[in-house]
Amino acid sequence: MMRTMQHMKATMKLMKFGAFALAVFCCAASGGAQQRIKPFPEFSKARALTTGPHDHFFANYFAINPWSPDNRYALVLETDLKDKLPD
Repeated sequence: MMRTMQHMKATMKLMKFGAFALAVFCCAASGGAQQRIKPFPEFSKARALTTGPHDHFFANYFAINPWSPDNRYALVLETDLKDKLPD
């Protein structure tokens, strides 16, 4: 029983040291208290990318970028199914 208590105390000391070391590392990596807060970037108003009688869904799949390299075109999925399952 005594050995178990000693083991628990040693484990707790090690955990406290690990938490302290992690906090110091994170603080140093982020620049600590000297880090400046960056302002939120400005953005344009929302606008439609598509037109027509069909619905269009932005085609974004995991890490695949749906935008063209020059950001002029976006990949979208067009469907005429709205509020129903396919036949």
